[in-house]
Amino acid sequence: MKQLIVNIITNAIEATPEKNKSIDVRTTMRLMDQSQTEEWTVISKTTMTAGEYVIIEVEDTGIGMTDDVQQKIFDPFFSTKFTGRGLGLSAVMGILQGHHGGVIVHSAPNTGTTITVAIPAYRTEQAKETIHRKTGIMTIDDDVLNLELVRDIYESEGVAVFSSSTVADALSVFKEHQTNIVFILLDVNIPGSSCKETVYRLREINKRIPIVLTSGLPSDSIEDFSVMAVDDFLQKPYTSDALIEMFKKFSAH
Repeated sequence: MKQLIVNIITNAIEATPEKNKSIDVRTTMRLMDQSQTEEWTVISKTTMTAGEYVIIEVEDTGIGMTDDVQQKIFDPFFSTKFTGRGLGLSAVMGILQGHHGGVIVHSAPNTGTTITVAIPAYRTEQAKETIHRKTGIMTIDDDVLNLELVRDIYESEGVAVFSSSTVADALSVFKEHQTNIVFILLDVNIPGSSCKETVYRLREINKRIPIVLTSGLPSDSIEDFSVMAVDDFLQKPYTSDALIEMFKKFSAH
């Protein structure tokens, strides 16, 4: 949830010129019946049920967006800027879909933008299903927000998370805690070592623990993917359902 809020606010900051910059964040609770949820799912394509929702609204005085741009802002790597990863609002969409939430966007050129998200104030029955095995996973990623997202989702299900942002630290942690780890979630772009080399060094420590590669790009665009003998691939942005299913897949072995 922290990543969702940070990404929306970051997008607002980047879209708002320094002169007369103003960004307002408002939160409230709202009880919605089934018909009231429909407008929230037009963009997110999620299934929302009647109930109580947490509403988070971020309003900026930025440059605003045309209707055409509004249709694309949640697509992976779409950006009106020339720099940046382009995964900010796409990650927001992944979180909303994972939590069965929704979003409404109000914007027009030169009038600013308001992005409002709705998240269930309670978990659906599917999301309430917990993972009973008290084991853990390891995630290796130089993006702190991704580390926090994975930690939040798994720890809410009673799964321990061993996080590392560097290869050197990851190897040390893995060597110490390998008996508690169900699988490793490894980002393909960790500074200081190629992905292929990192996989090899992890296998030297323990050949049996599955390794799942992750990236914002599809697997067929990753160099040496087919020869690294990894066990699975998970494309960013993550959803909570995808992460939980990945754990269940390997913990059942």
